[in-house]
Amino acid sequence: MDKFIKLKKLAPLKSNSKDRTVIQEEFTKWICSSIRPFNLVSDPGLKTMLQTIIDICKKYQGSINIDDILATPTTISNNVKKLAEYYRSLLRSILIEQAESGTLAVCPDLWTDNHKKIKYLGVTVYFVTNGYELFTFDLCCTRFNEIGKAGESALKAIREQLNLFGLLSYMDNNKITFTSDRGANILKALKGYPVIYCFAHRINNVLKLAIYRTAQNNKKRVLIASSTPAKKQLKMLPHVCDS
Repeated sequence: MDKFIKLKKLAPLKSNSKDRTVIQEEFTKWICSSIRPFNLVSDPGLKTMLQTIIDICKKYQGSINIDDILATPTTISNNVKKLAEYYRSLLRSILIEQAESGTLAVCPDLWTDNHKKIKYLGVTVYFVTNGYELFTFDLCCTRFNEIGKAGESALKAIREQLNLFGLLSYMDNNKITFTSDRGANILKALKGYPVIYCFAHRINNVLKLAIYRTAQNNKKRVLIASSTPAKKQLKMLPHVCDS
């Protein structure tokens, strides 16, 4: 009976409908006035942060000034590097263990922001444990500031990121398998290393060529037919079909 009472005390309380309405209205005003997406309220990070604040506030009696709880933008910015290094230290031994057994797959990717035209490098790792559990971690998403030949620059950037986790020697000894698309810069960068090219990218490229190229050819035929005298259309049609 005492155990049941103890568990009952630890059970989370439920807010009443009036309080929930107040919270919903505050969320709605915040989202509308700051032009935030509606699905922001479903963000796991927001839920974790709010739950942490609630748990901490239980320690105190009376009202608490929200400015004493929330961190400033500068504090968050300065804390990014500290947390990044902390989580790297946690991952380093795990990734090295997987690399030693030859079960670590690394997926690098390069892309350019269409708005600001900034180049980025992303590196994701995958591995399967002895218990057949699949794990994936995003190691970085950093600006790609290298200059010079695309392949050499991409390889240098990839090596710098893997070096943060103590994985360079495993890369040099071909203990790491890379997986990537067939981008020209990645092909040059990973030449000589074990690489498995993404089959989904190949299917995507084939379908693009099959569908969009056909649509472009059909459009080309219509344009030529509409701008060519009728007597010449039959002579040009086989040429258009072969293009």
